[in-house]
Amino acid sequence: LIKRADEEELKKDEKKEEIYNIAFLGKLRDLFFHPNSFLNRIEKENEYTPIFRFFVLFYASYLAIVLIISFLMKNITISQAIVGFIQGVIMSVAIVFIIPAIAYFGIIIIGGRGKFFNTFKPVVYSLVLWTMYLFFIFVSSLIFPFDTSAFQNYLQGAQNLNEIGSLMVQFLIKNIGALVNFVITISMLIHVCAFAIKGIAKFQNIPKWKAAFSVILTLAVIIALWIFLIMALISQNPNLLPTQ
Repeated sequence: LIKRADEEELKKDEKKEEIYNIAFLGKLRDLFFHPNSFLNRIEKENEYTPIFRFFVLFYASYLAIVLIISFLMKNITISQAIVGFIQGVIMSVAIVFIIPAIAYFGIIIIGGRGKFFNTFKPVVYSLVLWTMYLFFIFVSSLIFPFDTSAFQNYLQGAQNLNEIGSLMVQFLIKNIGALVNFVITISMLIHVCAFAIKGIAKFQNIPKWKAAFSVILTLAVIIALWIFLIMALISQNPNLLPTQ
């Protein structure tokens, strides 16, 4: 009887795994096109591991595709591809907890008392959505390639910060690839933030303005860290600055 029970339990686990694999693309479709039904669909998810696995595997798949294509195009060596893949996977494991933690901190600041998991779930799925857009940007770069060094040449003509905006517009108009990537990036920002706000508000049971504060705070921290990194790189190599 015990052996039969174990066999039945094993069959159930295999069936669940099969359903999960079949539903993988369906979840991505609903995440992108039907956010409300997707949020209702994941409402009963109450474990960290499946959500963590979903994002890390999806990000690793995206990373593998990008690196393989880059290697085949001879843009990187095999050793660079391997190192890049390892670093990317490690980064995905880190941000899957760091980003939700920052968002949860924002919720606590405004008096939220929900569980961390109720922030972890919508934010991690927002990262999945973000990864989808990264893939779109990569594909558009292959279809409409453009030289980023040309943008640096544009910046070299800037006499002050006020001119940078107009120079950026000129660069986008003259470079269809850069313009397409810019449009996708703006769409990504709006789509990902809107989904995160809707998901956090739903699962934390808080008003959307509080969820928006959490998302904006997260973005502000990410941007601040990004600027700090750029400044650190420039301080190490002043030649990165455009010269007049």
